[in-house]
Amino acid sequence: MFLKEQKTIIKLSPRLQAVAELVKPGLKLADIGTDHAYLPIYLIQQGKSPLAVAIDIHRGPYESALKQVALQGLEDKITVILGNGLEPLQPGQVDVVVLAGMGSATMIEILEAKPELVLKLQQLVLQPMVGVGQMRKWLVENGWAINNEILVKDDGFIYTVLSALPGEQSISDWLTLELGPILLKEKPPLLKDYISKMLSDYENVLINLAQTQSQEVKQKRLDLLEKINLLKGVISSGFKG
Repeated sequence: MFLKEQKTIIKLSPRLQAVAELVKPGLKLADIGTDHAYLPIYLIQQGKSPLAVAIDIHRGPYESALKQVALQGLEDKITVILGNGLEPLQPGQVDVVVLAGMGSATMIEILEAKPELVLKLQQLVLQPMVGVGQMRKWLVENGWAINNEILVKDDGFIYTVLSALPGEQSISDWLTLELGPILLKEKPPLLKDYISKMLSDYENVLINLAQTQSQEVKQKRLDLLEKINLLKGVISSGFKG
């Protein structure tokens, strides 16, 4: 039992604020890897979500989430569970699943572990730390259509947040998978910074590969040069703002 303190409106980091913006109103939410449960608390306080489940596999964050929910007096709106991914949930129990702050491979593993639940979802909101192209590829190959994308800068890093709805979408080329169909179309100012960082990383890899002359490495250099040219083409086409 936690002592009740004065309720406060939760303020999210820019990264989590972007995640919250993409959650469709009126949907029951599951926040996987919830940490302090700030996201579900915020969405309930804002009236955007009617009910939420906050799940974390680690006891420390789970206990922190329990405390925060109790301090806000939201035990009737938010269920906090110590558990692994989607395992504690039943199909139809929630409408939207949020996965934020983990790698794409981990997100895909979580989603594939409970296909019967994912099949009944109305929305996925995803914020991969790495492998966003891999995440987009999985979505379009598994019956999801990307309907919104946001780039957000938080503590010096640029993060991608994705929203996907059940539906068909065809994306196969590397550039669109890596940068996103909506971001490529809208070209927000942060996309230029995002691409510039990618170019810097790729050019550093090229320098390292120059030390080796095997056929495999030569092919890798050619592939990298092609990607660099594609990215430079996007930069030269201009941005909004």
